[in-house]
Amino acid sequence: HHITAAEDEVDFRIVARNETDVDSEAHWAQPCIRVGQFTGCGDEDTEDAYAYIHKCFIFLDGQLQRMPTTDWATTARYTPGQVSASPGVPREHVNPIPLNPHTPSSGMIASYRHDDRKIMAFAYEPYQELFQGVIRCLHSDFRLGGIPSGEQRVIRGKLYVVPNDVPALLERYRRDFQAP
Repeated sequence: HHITAAEDEVDFRIVARNETDVDSEAHWAQPCIRVGQFTGCGDEDTEDAYAYIHKCFIFLDGQLQRMPTTDWATTARYTPGQVSASPGVPREHVNPIPLNPHTPSSGMIASYRHDDRKIMAFAYEPYQELFQGVIRCLHSDFRLGGIPSGEQRVIRGKLYVVPNDVPALLERYRRDFQAP
């Protein structure tokens, strides 16, 4: 793995190898980013473990959607929390927490800082799901999709801590992940 820190980002280049003679059935990995303190809703700030979600957002149909999004799901094997599956990912392969019926238009999930002056955003490609967790955390979980024996998967990730300028953040995300 290669992890590089810069002034306002951390870049992740991950190689997952299956060096066994058995195909791996691992579908995803879960890098967990705790955002409670960043949003001003840490353990010491409030007893409401879900107060932070009002500072969080994803993109649906190319538009920023604050959490809780429309059609916020509340039932699943494990509750609470919320998962939004990537396009093309079989729904039976996602985390068995409440599944939002909407598919994100990007692999980026983010939160505003408590004073709204900064944004902390993270993304992985390929991504499995975006996930609002139960411990004041957010995830852009990366997709492995199973790794056949002797093969590997390459995953790229970014964590941004930038000024509150959503158009600039989106442009940077496009440059980092969607450029040819």
